[in-house]
Amino acid sequence: YPSNKLVAETYLKRGLIYIKLHNDEASRDAFLYVFENYPNSKAANEALISLKEVDLATFTRLAKETGYADISEEDVDAANFEESEAMYLSGNYTRASLLLGHYLNGFPNGRFRQNAHYYKADCHVRMDQQDSALLQFEYLLEQPGNPYYENSVYMASNLARSLDDDQKTYAYYQLLYQSTSNKEYQSEAL
Repeated sequence: YPSNKLVAETYLKRGLIYIKLHNDEASRDAFLYVFENYPNSKAANEALISLKEVDLATFTRLAKETGYADISEEDVDAANFEESEAMYLSGNYTRASLLLGHYLNGFPNGRFRQNAHYYKADCHVRMDQQDSALLQFEYLLEQPGNPYYENSVYMASNLARSLDDDQKTYAYYQLLYQSTSNKEYQSEAL
């Protein structure tokens, strides 16, 4: 029965039902099953298109590999970051942190790397992973022209203080005082 085209259609419908139930993982698995087991079929094409709704990174990878669409490296970069950012903005910080880590590993010089480091740092703060958060903020302190610089110095100062790292606390508060125009931050740095 696996060669029966009704099986592919059933998996497609299953994937669409899972989308409505907000079960992206099960939906992705159903679409991938169709795509991998019924290649070059109408069902595989529909599965790939549907996959775009639940896993943009996998869609772009498969579309690029199969020649389904002309996708540039910039498009792949953006698609991977957008998926991570959506998880972050939805408040799923554990999943967002994981996806942002994948993005940063896959695109260490990606167009959205500063955003990704900042979001990842914030995820770690929210998950009470202070050491990991501090590492992300420290990365941002080393990046020239960083739109997150001032807030990163502020957060690094507070994290270093809460981790009882007196040397970093002093250095970051000094840097905060010198680099900020925010009166609240300046008074805290004193």
